[in-house]
Amino acid sequence: MPQGAEPEQRHAAGRSLVVNSDVEANFLQLSAFTAAYSSGETAPIIEGTLGRKFGFNIASDQNLDGVDCDEGAQDGAYAVNSATVAVGDTSVVVKTGTGDIHEGALFTVAGDTQVYVVSALNTGGAGTLYFQPPAQVAWADSAAITFIADHDLGGIAFHKSFLSLVTRKVALSQDWGNVRLDAVTDPVSGLTLILKTEYKDWIEYFNWALLWGAP
Repeated sequence: MPQGAEPEQRHAAGRSLVVNSDVEANFLQLSAFTAAYSSGETAPIIEGTLGRKFGFNIASDQNLDGVDCDEGAQDGAYAVNSATVAVGDTSVVVKTGTGDIHEGALFTVAGDTQVYVVSALNTGGAGTLYFQPPAQVAWADSAAITFIADHDLGGIAFHKSFLSLVTRKVALSQDWGNVRLDAVTDPVSGLTLILKTEYKDWIEYFNWALLWGAP
């Protein structure tokens, strides 16, 4: 990305999407990936890569095959609690069910074959359920909502800066001949990073004690 590019352009350049084999196969049925007139490419796909589409650098990973998302906490009694759900709506009032509905859960509604994804957490019971894509047909009052409890993880979208590994040289704290222990404490989190270096049989062994996580 040129140095003078707008911040939005630099941010967009780092977007990546990793998909499983099934999603890759479906993508390759789309003209955006295979037809020069709609993809903007001047040559056919010869490298076996999906390239950059829809603002994402797209790659496939077979390690995602068979990775399941389990959303089976609901009791199966959720239903539409509105007689005015129209085509294009992205939220619906629900009733009777119990159990949290997590963001990313998939569901269908009686009378509609479209599969929808929950776009915001619903903590269970009566409340508003937000979803995408917009409703494809009008939903009847009391129409049953069926959550797909077990489904494949089709892909993961992220920005390259979502995760960073920051290291620094640690000061020598203890030295026991062929074993050296170095440690440094992060002043913000209070976490201590420890490196144990051992010399044995003319080989150096490095052992890291790490603690990591996400909010």
